[in-house]
Amino acid sequence: AIYMLCFVVHFNLLYKSGPGDAEMDSLFQAGLQGSGLQNQPLDVAYGSKITLKSAHPGAGLLHSHTDAYPDGSKQQQITGYSHKDTNNDWIVKKIHGQSFGNTTETIEFVRNGDIVRLVHERTTRNLHSHSVAGHVSKRDWEVSGYGLDGTYPDANDHWRVEVVEELSRNNPERRLRTLATRFRLRHVNQNCVLRATGKSLPQWAWRQAEMVCDRRNHLDENTLWNVENHVNPLLPPAKSDQLRSSFLRNFVRLNLAMARSNNALTPDKDKFDALSSSPQDWPVMRLGMRMCGWEDGEVKFWLIGNPVVWLVSTLAVVLGPIQMLYYVVRRQRGLCDFARQNEWETHLYVSGILWGGWALHYLPFYAMGRVTYQHHYFPALYFAA
Repeated sequence: AIYMLCFVVHFNLLYKSGPGDAEMDSLFQAGLQGSGLQNQPLDVAYGSKITLKSAHPGAGLLHSHTDAYPDGSKQQQITGYSHKDTNNDWIVKKIHGQSFGNTTETIEFVRNGDIVRLVHERTTRNLHSHSVAGHVSKRDWEVSGYGLDGTYPDANDHWRVEVVEELSRNNPERRLRTLATRFRLRHVNQNCVLRATGKSLPQWAWRQAEMVCDRRNHLDENTLWNVENHVNPLLPPAKSDQLRSSFLRNFVRLNLAMARSNNALTPDKDKFDALSSSPQDWPVMRLGMRMCGWEDGEVKFWLIGNPVVWLVSTLAVVLGPIQMLYYVVRRQRGLCDFARQNEWETHLYVSGILWGGWALHYLPFYAMGRVTYQHHYFPALYFAA
């Protein structure tokens, strides 16, 4: 309860949009002041310009650019990109040979089960898949940008919308909705689903996230998408309460993002890091940590502990179990060092809390793969001292 209360305070104090928004899911971003995601239409229609956000953590938005794959089909690359960019924009259209209304009276909404085309606005290429192996995930089909809108009609440009989860209220027609609808895109001809693999493409694709058409139909979070940005001048903006996420959902999503970011901080073996240190360095205070830049005009700070507190606490951690073993052996021999039983029990309890608290806050770092710093020892130091 105390932990959740901290996030109540967190959400009330940090309520504005910032540069790291893209790491969070779209509905969370919509609740931030200045995000720009609130004042957009609710229901997606044919002709709408949209961006598609992957549910896979870190995969970002469906993206394309003029670069082509160096092998395989050699068609235009389709990737995932976490930053806001006009190359993330797609136009929703009907399948080749079909038209749609472009007035407020004739507008047509996209519904669950509809077969659509997604046309990349900047390059006019269709989102396309075919029986060509993926570039990193070889067991899945490549996804590419092909054709020039309707100039080269190809049935491999067609995708079926499959709604999986609806987070908004009152949607009896099961329309595709901005932010609130989580759905899959299934390739009509190959029966595979558009999927973020969680892997990065090589440097020729700027190390952006790989997108494939999953031929094995893994129906997991990696195949889920939602509309993040939606522009359609024919439609009114949604009401403020229609694009809002609950506290509990925001709490869970933010904790998942925190864990993901923490796990991504892995050390680079090819790069020397003067700031990092290892768990074995901390108890003996072998390294400090620079807390500022090295420019001539900057005040220099060096983080280092009080040697007396630090080293005496480490000595106490080592001697504590030895002292406890000494008392236990003497009690087995009938020699009691405590006048009353409750004094012995209190000593056991307090020693267990202090040594156990130190161990639980320190020893797990040996099993972590992430980069570590001196300040990670501070919670353990609290118990040791």
